[in-house]
Amino acid sequence: MHARSLVTGRTMTLGVSFGATGEAPFADDYDRHILHGLVRGTALANYALQVLAQPLAMGAYSVDGWIAVQVPTSFDREALGPKPVVFLDPAQPVLGESCIWARNAEAGALAAETLLPGRGGVLFVMHDILERSPFSYLERLRGFEEQALAIGGQRVVHSHVNPLDADALHQWIDTWHPRFLSGEIKHLVCVSDMLAARLLRMLIDSGLRVPGHVELVGFDNTLHSQLSHPAISTVEVGAGDLAALAVEILVARINGEECSSQPTQPVWISRDTHLVD
Repeated sequence: MHARSLVTGRTMTLGVSFGATGEAPFADDYDRHILHGLVRGTALANYALQVLAQPLAMGAYSVDGWIAVQVPTSFDREALGPKPVVFLDPAQPVLGESCIWARNAEAGALAAETLLPGRGGVLFVMHDILERSPFSYLERLRGFEEQALAIGGQRVVHSHVNPLDADALHQWIDTWHPRFLSGEIKHLVCVSDMLAARLLRMLIDSGLRVPGHVELVGFDNTLHSQLSHPAISTVEVGAGDLAALAVEILVARINGEECSSQPTQPVWISRDTHLVD
């Protein structure tokens, strides 16, 4: 690698910046999948990986290109300097830049066609109101809604709650508990496994059976869904493979080449929180 860098003038290092500040938010298991995919992708491409540690010094890093992960709409693109950038799962499309997301609309459609044939109302829960929700979450909702209408004419009710706000979670369960208990709402779809795990605990603590009163599904196949009790049915969107693909795209751009690879297809993971016909 050192000899090659002397010939090409490259550092053979890729930089990665998480979120708005550059500090990797490893509280969510989804980020662990992303980081593993980045490490795997850079190793396969014979590159090293530099994780940004100082949010105000991005341009000072000696890297050949950047992968910016889950940046907000307000992110300052100029902070990354003139090197090529691939935006991985940004909050919104970045005009004129390479952006990559999982097949989120297809993931939403897969959840709908697996979960819904027939029974009861549907509640789709986001982390925040639609106007402040990231593109990936809106795509999951869109795919779910369109498929729900296509297969059974079912309309989807929206709600939102911050999974890290205990007071908001208790208010949410107080609001929706009667509609679950009466059978008016039968299906609860959470835009992430973290949210699904939080609401599962609230549902059970309030005396509802899952499944039974409520069928529950999440997205991402993180440890939140795997270690919950009961284990949560979910849709695997391939976050690690997506991160490795972001590396492939960035390396192709650095080399002046095109990358023809595409994100992997979502996969339904059947566990214990929905009834199987």
